[in-house]
Amino acid sequence: MPPISPNPVHRSRRAARRLTATAILLVVVSLATFTAAVAAPQAPAGGEAARIAAATALRDRALGDTTAYAFVRDLTTEIGARPAGSAADRAAVAWAAERLGTMGFDRVWTEEVTVPHWVRGAERGAILDPFPVEVRLAALGGSVGTPEEGVTAEVVMVEDVDALAALPEGAVAGRIVFFNDRMERGRTGAGYGATVGIRGVGAREAWRR
Repeated sequence: MPPISPNPVHRSRRAARRLTATAILLVVVSLATFTAAVAAPQAPAGGEAARIAAATALRDRALGDTTAYAFVRDLTTEIGARPAGSAADRAAVAWAAERLGTMGFDRVWTEEVTVPHWVRGAERGAILDPFPVEVRLAALGGSVGTPEEGVTAEVVMVEDVDALAALPEGAVAGRIVFFNDRMERGRTGAGYGATVGIRGVGAREAWRR
């Protein structure tokens, strides 16, 4: 397996004053509610029933507005993937600042920030024995890179990070750890939450052991 991440994680200084990609997403999340609030009447003073009615009207107006959807659709279509610190990330910041300006926001500015910057290398893997099978790989951001010559070793299968931690010391030394857990597909995204621990710390814990 060739290097997954030949370059170590390092920190790079953004050259321009700008919004971060995270800030853009936070703005996007609030756009529908903002546009609805602009058009909605002021919440009436009074009791709980009046406040609930005003909140319901605001929610319904936001659900019927497509501003936030159009923002995300155009951002992902025109800019695409925006890894932190990448050229596409910088392009997305400029795109968002211009878009928000054309939407009528009178106070749009960008800020200088420092972010982790990780570069994905070439990924290729294969099962060698008992018969050769190519394996599709996707390196996780911030994962530890393999040596230039790659890694060839026996595979040890575990279900999750806890199962890895329960193994005796040295059980996976010099081996490749395979987490055999499936992310269930669903509209709520619950499957992601159930397995994200492997994605978040699995590679680091396997490398450490």
